Amino acid sequence: MKKGTNSLNKWLKLAGFSIGGLVVLLLILMFIIPKIFSDDIDNAIQNNLNSLLTTEFTFSNTEVSFFKHFPALTFSIYDIKVDASAPFEDEHLIKADELYCKVDIFNLIFSNDVNINAIVAENADLALKYGPSGQSNYDIYKTSNQSNTGSEAQQDFLLQIHKIQLNDSDLYYDDQASKIKIELNGFNFTGDGSMFTSQADIYSVFYAKAFKMQYDDIVYFENKSIDAEVKSIINTDKLTFLFEKNKIKINKLPFDFEGEFSILKDGYFMDLITNFDNVKLRDFITALPPKYNAWREITNIKGVSSTSIQLKGNYIAQQNIYPDLALDFTYDEGEIDCKVTTEKLQNINIDASVFIPQFNLDRTDININNFRFDLNDEYLVGYYKETYDEKGKYVDSKIESNITLQDLSNAIGVDGLEMTGDLGIYLETKGYQIPEQNIFPKSNGQFDIYNASIKTPFYPKPIDSLNANMVFKNPSGTYQDAKLQINDLNFIFEGEPFTAQGSFENFEDLKYDISAQGQFNLNHFYELLGLDQQQLEGYITANLNLKGQQSDLENANYDQVEHSGNMVFRNISFKSENYPKPLLLKDGKLEFTNTKTSFKNFKVQYDTSDVRLDGDFKNLISYLVSSKKALQGDINLKSDFINLNAFIPSYSSIEDNSKIIDSTDNDNYGVLRVPSRVNLKTKIDVKHILYDSINLYNSSAKLAIRDSTFVLESSTLSLIDAKAQMKGLYRAVSPTEAQFQFNINLENFDIHRAYEELPLFRTIAEPAAYTEGIAGINYQLKGILDAEMAPIYPSLEGRGVIRVKNGQIKGYKLLGKVSKSTDISAIEAPELNEVIIPTRIKDNIINIDEFKIKHRGFRLKTEGQTSFDGDLNLRMRLGLPPFGIIGIPLKVIGDSDDPKIKLGRKTKDLETLSYKQYLELQKDSLQQDLDSLEIKKLQLKFKGQIKADSLKQIQPQDTIKQTITG
Repeated sequence: MKKGTNSLNKWLKLAGFSIGGLVVLLLILMFIIPKIFSDDIDNAIQNNLNSLLTTEFTFSNTEVSFFKHFPALTFSIYDIKVDASAPFEDEHLIKADELYCKVDIFNLIFSNDVNINAIVAENADLALKYGPSGQSNYDIYKTSNQSNTGSEAQQDFLLQIHKIQLNDSDLYYDDQASKIKIELNGFNFTGDGSMFTSQADIYSVFYAKAFKMQYDDIVYFENKSIDAEVKSIINTDKLTFLFEKNKIKINKLPFDFEGEFSILKDGYFMDLITNFDNVKLRDFITALPPKYNAWREITNIKGVSSTSIQLKGNYIAQQNIYPDLALDFTYDEGEIDCKVTTEKLQNINIDASVFIPQFNLDRTDININNFRFDLNDEYLVGYYKETYDEKGKYVDSKIESNITLQDLSNAIGVDGLEMTGDLGIYLETKGYQIPEQNIFPKSNGQFDIYNASIKTPFYPKPIDSLNANMVFKNPSGTYQDAKLQINDLNFIFEGEPFTAQGSFENFEDLKYDISAQGQFNLNHFYELLGLDQQQLEGYITANLNLKGQQSDLENANYDQVEHSGNMVFRNISFKSENYPKPLLLKDGKLEFTNTKTSFKNFKVQYDTSDVRLDGDFKNLISYLVSSKKALQGDINLKSDFINLNAFIPSYSSIEDNSKIIDSTDNDNYGVLRVPSRVNLKTKIDVKHILYDSINLYNSSAKLAIRDSTFVLESSTLSLIDAKAQMKGLYRAVSPTEAQFQFNINLENFDIHRAYEELPLFRTIAEPAAYTEGIAGINYQLKGILDAEMAPIYPSLEGRGVIRVKNGQIKGYKLLGKVSKSTDISAIEAPELNEVIIPTRIKDNIINIDEFKIKHRGFRLKTEGQTSFDGDLNLRMRLGLPPFGIIGIPLKVIGDSDDPKIKLGRKTKDLETLSYKQYLELQKDSLQQDLDSLEIKKLQLKFKGQIKADSLKQIQPQDTIKQTITG
């Protein structure tokens, strides 16, 4: 028995030592194996990432461990950074404190494959951006022809990743084209690794402590938590995303999200639906920005709402194609009760829908079937419907209200909103609104506000003593029967009283009676309403009485009109979308008489330009009340300096050498816009005008502005210290395209200076670079300007002569080669006296009619063609002394950098390029198999020019005469 016990103990000791040894060996292996395979894993990940990415991937150090996430082998990379793709290459796409991979060690040992169970990023910072022209910063994935390992190896690597996880990270999304910005802080994400297959069913969850979203610089959500569970199907071959069963919660606001999103060659297709079903309005309000928290705490909000939002259609920004937006909203049995007052809004009911086809706000269908609330014994109730059909806009609405404003402000409880007085509204409208046909809905309405005071949270001072009584009637639905009566409108704002009365009848032939007295601060008034005051600001003082009828003004029946008084303007700043910078009216005064409206001492500043204006408007009243009338008048304009470059509109940014440049700082991009609905005659006296790099001095001109066209009827000016006379016209046909035509006669100018300072002359007269002397030019030219206000050479068409009075050409390569080929040195640097060079321009070709140079008994006749691309096709005859009867025929081909001289006269005409062909070439270039960045560059470069069908044909050469006399 004892012997058996000893034997058992021996075996137990042996087993113990064996197990202990195995444990020790296992522990040793767990330390050793990571070291053995660390280089393999390091190389595998580093090499595969390098094979996948076009941008730089950097990290500080790596670590391999069995114990970090046992039993998986963990490979960690610290302080990683992945650079963004062009044009954002100076920024990062991804940063992370740690990126680690959980590797299946058994698969690594027995199959020698790197099978990654999960990739996890700790404290990551992701920045996703789209530029204004659609460039993305995450175009870092190599195409198959860029990769050294091939697409199959890349795909195999991705298929071995089973899970993607982000912990405590930040995500920033900035789409500069759509003006949407999204920020997620404290972001946690877990995604199925099947996202890397061509047909992926992805289930993912994410949570963020702070969610912020803004559109067009307006913040809609800020510091809100977001929790989401998303199930999607992604087809990476077709670049299609199907979203199904997606549940999201922002703070306490739950909603569902589903639909389809596809990436197209030049944009996106989307059919996305967001539903907020039976949501308590109080939960909805929890998603509002923090500034509403205090109001939410003191306000009881009841009622249930449902909202559905759908975006459907293509979004191709460069072709102005946008999706449809549909919105449905209901709110039932609502109540808003401020806890600190006794008043409350009750029985709130809203049933509304909005449809915006292709984001065209001018065609928006609005259907508010019902809106209502009760306030004590008072109420607001009504409906509003606005639809569009083949006839036009149709309106059907009815609004009725009787409200004590103090009760309303107490019930709402918004801090800083204080109102007193009584408000009454009744408006009933039904019918088509078609201004072009003088059709207006049948209407009957009245607006009354008495003894009111309104103070808002946006401005510390109220508008006081506000009284208004307005009545509008249109019984037949025509402009002729429309009548607006303003019986009383008065208020006090910042201690300044303002009063006005007016009546308007027959809007086809407006009969009016207007009086107004007082001063108005536009800046502070816009602040009071919480509106953007950048569009219009300054002071207006009015003291006027206007009574008459539109037809009497137009027919000069001034004895039937009673006009008197004035309006004074001070520091009026106006911002127009047509111009990149605001226009400032420092001072100005309008004076009204029976025959005209005069403006005196108008001092206007635009950027660095200062202008002084005086003149008369013949039909200012008609222009203001009628969308069909063009403003007529005579203007005298004087200035010391006008910088025309500052008037050229600019896009928010342009692309140059793959960099994003803020054009508001450096580059103007877009053609100069011409005001519409004006017919003005202008006398101009300007000491200095800057256009592009061209300086014009002492300009005196007559300029007509009509039909969206500048017509320069006559002008004299100093250009490169020479006197010039000009006539011309200019018309902008789109934001990126303009037509021009001019006649110029410039006498006694310095040839070499003209080459240095006049870009177009430098293009059509290359030999001027080597010429010293005096010349004159008489030329007619028309064509198209691109978005940079530069001529498109294939569009140019014109004719004229350059007359060299006296000069000499030296160092011109072409003449040097002719001299060398004929061994006649006399013609290498000939003197030019009374040389007349006639030329014609069309289809990218400068046709040179025959001209002669006489020098030291030699007679050189030249004719032929050059192109704007520098190609040469010239025919010469070098007549020998004494009379030039015997001559040497020469032909010049090649290009201006390398002209080739041969004997003979027969040559082949240069290939022409018409403007239509030019545009077709640009279209073709966009259809080639280019990468996304190259396509974006070309699309931006030729934006606005690839519209051949929409081009208006410029008129023949006698256009100027016809336009001036017409």
